[in-house]
Amino acid sequence: MKFQTKLDNESLLIAESVLSTANGYIGVKANFEEGYGQDMKSVRRTYIKAEQKMLDAIDGQTIMIYINGIKFDISTGTILMMERQLNIEKGVAERRILWESPKGHQLELTIRRMTSFELRELFMIDYKIRSIGFEGDLKIVSTLDGNIRSHMAEGDGKKTPGSERLPDIEEIHAESKIAAVEASVKGSDLRMACLMYHDMAVDHIQTDSGIMAVHERKLRKHATFRFTKYVIYTDNLRYDSCYETGIRLMEEAVRRGRDHWYSVQKRCLNEFWSSTKIDVSGDEESQEAIDYSCYQILASTGEDPMICPEIMKNQLLKDETATDEVTTEAMQDADVRFKSFIRSTQMDLDGFHLENACRVYREVIHGFGGLSFKDDCIHLNPRMPEEWKSLTFRLNHKGKQLKITIDDKINIEYDGRIRLCVFGREYEFNYWKQLPLSTESV
Repeated sequence: MKFQTKLDNESLLIAESVLSTANGYIGVKANFEEGYGQDMKSVRRTYIKAEQKMLDAIDGQTIMIYINGIKFDISTGTILMMERQLNIEKGVAERRILWESPKGHQLELTIRRMTSFELRELFMIDYKIRSIGFEGDLKIVSTLDGNIRSHMAEGDGKKTPGSERLPDIEEIHAESKIAAVEASVKGSDLRMACLMYHDMAVDHIQTDSGIMAVHERKLRKHATFRFTKYVIYTDNLRYDSCYETGIRLMEEAVRRGRDHWYSVQKRCLNEFWSSTKIDVSGDEESQEAIDYSCYQILASTGEDPMICPEIMKNQLLKDETATDEVTTEAMQDADVRFKSFIRSTQMDLDGFHLENACRVYREVIHGFGGLSFKDDCIHLNPRMPEEWKSLTFRLNHKGKQLKITIDDKINIEYDGRIRLCVFGREYEFNYWKQLPLSTESV
């Protein structure tokens, strides 16, 4: 999903939510690693899921780049080009920038970030810095920062769930290649640790609020320098010892390496989309919004949409009141549903809300697809919008994949025997069945 790149403060704040990365345990807002510059607001937040809440965690996303002493950011020099996207097939967010310093030196930067679906404690930032006609000093400053209150002050002052329970730094470890900050949360027994490692030589400098990792080198003309920052988050609800466990997980992450985690992430997403992909023919905007909503449900909860608690909670009442009665009023209701659906997708493209993403998914599967479950039987009463030529959705049913395609007919594919009730008529069959879409055949 490509995001229209605008550098006004309002657009940047929206992008912080829309392009955020998460995996059900870690959530990282899509802030610029280097910040925005003076007089611009930012809600710079990292969360971990603990005690069924999203709690503020140590900030591990800050990386600052200097060339010949001049800091790279959007308020210094000129942005000649910038592209941003959230790649929902690979599970990474990417930013590409062509920047010119006030002295005319140009850099091309490609920045990828990922929260791993395989190793949920891992957050990774991958930098490529290419010199375009510049030769000189390159300095990289990367931090772990426990001063969460200062980041909150940069925002609009709105409270976020868990924001009243901020971590207090307990211990800082800066003596080895793996640096770490341990913290506790006021009003609870919760403890957390945040660790970082860079696949380049760095000097660790302890600060009042955390650790700085500094790397300095010469950058030659047209040369490319690439490095990766590995960040591990742990808490004492998941592990007995946050710091020791963090060390073990970091060693595993580094040993396997950046390319391994990219490969595993893509494999996880391939498996996810093969079992949950929804395809709409005839409406590209709806398709993009549906894909984005499904991905964000996975990213926010770590769950398949069909077993996401937010969706299941709202589906139980629907199942209990499932009916196969098809009326003219019900068929006309598709138009009302479609307008409501469009409103939900537009809200999500302006800024991410899990509730909206769940609403979009429910409306497609249970509204337009007419799917419900009752008496150990799958019920289908589809009422598609006129704008859609076809709708295909997939779900896991009793451990096997069920694929339903609705166009001028209803095609059912299932690896086993299945019982369905379509427009009030019951069918039982193996593997594949094509059924009429018209209610007149009932």
